Amino acid sequence: MKKLLVAAAILLSIAACAVIIFNVSSGKNVDITDQSEWEYVSHDEFTAKLPSAMESSSKLYSTSSGSAQIACYTYDDIVFSVAKKAIPADQLKSLNLKEYIQNTTINGERLVPVKLTNGYYYKTTNNSNERYQMEALFKGKNAVYSVTAGCPMDESAEYEESMIAWLESFSLN
Repeated sequence: MKKLLVAAAILLSIAACAVIIFNVSSGKNVDITDQSEWEYVSHDEFTAKLPSAMESSSKLYSTSSGSAQIACYTYDDIVFSVAKKAIPADQLKSLNLKEYIQNTTINGERLVPVKLTNGYYYKTTNNSNERYQMEALFKGKNAVYSVTAGCPMDESAEYEESMIAWLESFSLN
């Protein structure tokens, strides 16, 4: 009988350890800034390299007037959203994205364009919902694509470098 009790105690201890290990390993220990955990996501119109923890979402993120969101990826409060605005070919050809950004103001402040390989981005904050965002503009064949990466304002220092890398990885098909 004593051997049976010892065996049962050992089995219970093993089961308890297994439950603890499973709960710890399945917890949210995701570092979305770790580029080794990023993968390319493919869409009909673009590809981008994002953290594998980001999931496609139907959440509507902010889009400018006349734009339509075509994709959104989220992880907790982090977002990567793509919208496009159709523009006639003759207007698109003459559109200078850098000048467009330089001549735009938000809350009375002029935007500062920063060059990417295939476009430009600018940084902005939205104090009403305490969000930090970067919006990049890219010219396609018949549209301008607005790509936004955003996070809570108090986490901007942690995610800014990664968000720039996500924008830089964006490529039109």
